[in-house]
Amino acid sequence: MKKILLATLLAVSLFACKKITTNNPAPANGGNDDAAKYPLMLASKWQQTADTTRLIDSNTVVNTNGKLVTDVYYQFNINGTGEQINANSKTDLTYILNEKNIIITLAPGQSQQMIRPGTIRLLNANTLCLFFDDINANGSSKSTQVMWFKKVN
Repeated sequence: MKKILLATLLAVSLFACKKITTNNPAPANGGNDDAAKYPLMLASKWQQTADTTRLIDSNTVVNTNGKLVTDVYYQFNINGTGEQINANSKTDLTYILNEKNIIITLAPGQSQQMIRPGTIRLLNANTLCLFFDDINANGSSKSTQVMWFKKVN
């Protein structure tokens, strides 16, 4: 009788152990936890520190212009609004952020409105790097721009 009871307990304990599997879908941001934090990390005042523009015509770099910038600031608010601030003026802006993709609209709704689709190359507690890749209407030339910022507040 003891052997039957022992065999029954052993059988029950073996079959009672079950591997738990989950079928959780992938996160909406593709697993990039940093990108999920970008709206909060971006919401601040940023001082532009460098700006490099390259003009490419027929797949050949024809001009590279890099400059140190210290008097231009960007204020990004959590609600998708902000300002571009330089020594002489302030320009309103709006932005749309989708993971690492950003679309900045300077002077929204005005005649001189400029829409800049770009990519966040780096964003951490102190540094922001934005990359813009613009192609002209006929597709023969394009420019790329890399802008570096440091957080002010």
